[in-house]
Amino acid sequence: MRNNKAMLWLHLVWLCACMLIHATEAADVTFPAEGGSHRMNLSSSVVSASYTCPYWITRSGEFLRASKNESLSSRNGTVDVSCRCRDWISEFEFKPNGERIDKSHWGEYYNTSWSFTVSQAGAPLELIYDTSVLTWNCDGGNFDIIVDTWASWTASTESGWITLSTNSGSGRGVLTVTVAQNIGQTREAVLIVGNQSVTIRQFGQVSITPTTRNFGTDGGGGAIITSGSSATWTAAVSDPWITLNAANGNVGYPVAYTVSATTNVEQRVGYVYVSGHTHTVTQDGVGGTISSEGATFECQGGNGTIDVSAANKMVWQARPNVDWLSVSPTSGSGTGSVTYQVAPYNEV
Repeated sequence: MRNNKAMLWLHLVWLCACMLIHATEAADVTFPAEGGSHRMNLSSSVVSASYTCPYWITRSGEFLRASKNESLSSRNGTVDVSCRCRDWISEFEFKPNGERIDKSHWGEYYNTSWSFTVSQAGAPLELIYDTSVLTWNCDGGNFDIIVDTWASWTASTESGWITLSTNSGSGRGVLTVTVAQNIGQTREAVLIVGNQSVTIRQFGQVSITPTTRNFGTDGGGGAIITSGSSATWTAAVSDPWITLNAANGNVGYPVAYTVSATTNVEQRVGYVYVSGHTHTVTQDGVGGTISSEGATFECQGGNGTIDVSAANKMVWQARPNVDWLSVSPTSGSGTGSVTYQVAPYNEV
């Protein structure tokens, strides 16, 4: 009988094909308006690469660079990438005696391609002007808007009563807007500058009388007479202590308002705005006096009294600003008195 011995050879092969990494996180790329660069992260498998880019994208080595956007509009494009690749294949053979034979080698060449989107923000534009110029009375006038940008811009309006000093510009500039006189109703116009809009409102021909009124501390009601060719008026107030009976009405009818009572020591001033005109409201303060402006004490200390003379509705407070002085009472209203105590001074 014959014994046959067979020897088992162990052959292990590891094949490791490095895959192509398209781009950093394989995502679309966004550039700021000022331009910038983006690094392409390609694997070692790439032997050569070619790019097809929008006109505003250039390639420098492994970087894509976007030029400065000279337009207010954003822009988008597609980058097409074509690569010739060759993977490194790691292969090892282990013999029964433990010897390892490295049979790693380069694989066959192959081609791959992909695309991704690039986008860039438009140039920034800021319109600098005083917001008060957006509302006009019937007389009209003119104002300036500073256009702050590095891009080219246009200015336009469809309203015939608005005149522009220019319809276009490049970079930072000044746009003068002229508002014509209005002999009709209240009207609005929209001004388009670059990619932004400004709304201008002009009141119709309305006159008011009187333009000022003073109230005592108790407050009360007031009325502003309106006249003119405009059919309606609109009104608003500057402070919550002035309230309107109505925010709009027909010309020929008064603008009625109410002033609340006050406990303020000083006079206060507020305004009623009627179709581009200003009616000034003043209200007296309750006022008040004290009988003493100060006193001098010896080191033993002592006490004193201050008389307060004020209207009944005036609320007052008394507070010392040092810890060696005490007062009583600390508050009151109307006429009264405050007693204060000065502590002894024992330091040498």
